[in-house]
Amino acid sequence: MVISGRRGGKSRGSGYKGLVNLVEKPGIGGQIVCPSFPKSKIMWAYMLKGLPYEWIDYINTTEKFIRLHNGASVQFMSAHKPDSLIGEGIGWQAFDESQSISDQAIELAMPALSDGGEEFQVWHTGTPRLGVFRTRCERFRVEGKAQFYRFPSEENPFIETGEGTAFALAKSIMDPGRYAREIQAKWESEEGLVYYLFDRETHCESWPKAKSAGWAKDITKEFMLAELDYECDFVIGVDYGTNRNFATVLKVVEVNGKTGVFAIDEIALHRDSDVHTLGTMLNNRGYSGAAVFDDATGQHSKGGPSASKRLEKLGFEMFHRRKNPPVMARIDAINGLMRNADGAPRFFVDADKCPELCLALENQELVNGKPDKSADLDHMPDSAGYPIFALFKPTIGFEQMEQRAA
Repeated sequence: MVISGRRGGKSRGSGYKGLVNLVEKPGIGGQIVCPSFPKSKIMWAYMLKGLPYEWIDYINTTEKFIRLHNGASVQFMSAHKPDSLIGEGIGWQAFDESQSISDQAIELAMPALSDGGEEFQVWHTGTPRLGVFRTRCERFRVEGKAQFYRFPSEENPFIETGEGTAFALAKSIMDPGRYAREIQAKWESEEGLVYYLFDRETHCESWPKAKSAGWAKDITKEFMLAELDYECDFVIGVDYGTNRNFATVLKVVEVNGKTGVFAIDEIALHRDSDVHTLGTMLNNRGYSGAAVFDDATGQHSKGGPSASKRLEKLGFEMFHRRKNPPVMARIDAINGLMRNADGAPRFFVDADKCPELCLALENQELVNGKPDKSADLDHMPDSAGYPIFALFKPTIGFEQMEQRAA
């Protein structure tokens, strides 16, 4: 198993290993399994680039199948539909980006190795990810079924890693835990606190004091105008529940030349409330006309106006997503602002005005790689996470990082 950071060369290396097998194992078929069809096309391109055309006996671009004159063959498969992996006998198999492939898909694919006899080969490449992939790797390690190799991204000799590169950008926007996993290829604990970087001494301050002291400059108007062509004084995140509604009011600030956020107020309606009550309370506190980023479920309606429409009628400018970003993506977004891998905080909270947000940030636990919801601590961070994810995009893919660093 190859555990590698982003852009560490794992997929290209997996393709080259497949090329070696095509040459060294005449008459034997192989299979390269990717998480999706677009990813399989990338691996297909790697393989074709490395194969001399005169070696190829037959090629099917639709089925992504290649057979050489020596009888060796390879087919590129997607794990998107696991049942499609049940196929003919092969002698070797590769799982590329294994962290994004389910156990079910792997279990259905592996019986095809019947043609390999006692010399069958299987290899996985992946980037550390908490949860199922971590469990899979630990199981292989304990059972002694695999050799492990680690390749941090910075050690790839074919890419630039210095100042002004994608890696420098990654270090500035990722929290230390995510940077360790996705760049340094290190495993981080999947137990503990969700917002493990939160510290009251670092992140908590009175908003009026911070503003008057001059270390936090309010740039909400110009930031929102530049980003979304909407001028406003406040940004609000809203999380909906059954007869429960939660809102976090944010300011976009400049601190030490860096753009961040300051949570200046909150509303937590735990029971017997509707969105009209929430909107009225926000208006009464002076937040009318604010930009609102809400839970995507607010666009659904069981008759009558949706929650989002009701807030819009109360004078708020709604910014929607068709579906919520993944929970861990929102968590990474907040953690990335709390402290990036360079150690700079860009997330602050007025603890007197946002006591429930602080309580949740201090106490929500991570269990088996997922945030624990049993203590009902998830709503306030979720409400803050919607606008933070939308505006700061600290969880962008590595390809986008390269484009932004270029």
